[in-house]
Amino acid sequence: VVLGSPLWGVVLNLAAGFAVIALMWFARRTGRYSLVYVVAAVTLFLLVFPALFFTGGGYRSGMPVFFMFAIAFSAVILDGRALKILLPLEAVTFAACLGIAYWQPWTVIPLASELAELADIAYAVIGAGLAMAVAVQLLIGIYQNNQRQLTEQNRALAQVDQARAEFLAVVAHELNTPLTVIKTHASEAGRELLHAPDQ
Repeated sequence: VVLGSPLWGVVLNLAAGFAVIALMWFARRTGRYSLVYVVAAVTLFLLVFPALFFTGGGYRSGMPVFFMFAIAFSAVILDGRALKILLPLEAVTFAACLGIAYWQPWTVIPLASELAELADIAYAVIGAGLAMAVAVQLLIGIYQNNQRQLTEQNRALAQVDQARAEFLAVVAHELNTPLTVIKTHASEAGRELLHAPDQ
């Protein structure tokens, strides 16, 4: 509204914000984070971001920064087949948006003033930068937590391995005494049989 965007562009921005909140709520309730990531990449990055690009100043706005954010964020949150399909699709979609805006400038609704362009770009740089900083910190936290868990599991496995080795040593020692006695008696019996007169 402050930048002079059309009402439906403002509504689209609000809808996108509420959609993100709803998706995160759904992910936390169900634990289906992978599904939410794919839905977010498809709906927000491939549908909403291009619409916001054309309604909010095109490449003379902050949307190219959000395009870059979407690609980087998708590379972090997606994996497997979704990553291999959606990441190139995002790159092609965003490149197409930039090309269309350049060769067909009438498709873009410009921002109201140069000040509005500057404000939009500043918001995009700061917003996307902070979002990426938070995402990187979360990933670092997850990595460090996984490292701690791995260290604890390795320590527990080492204790189990030590206990197993001690158990086997005790068993071997305990079995060694009766086996030595049996071996001695068997050797003695074998010698007596060899030296016994044939009957």
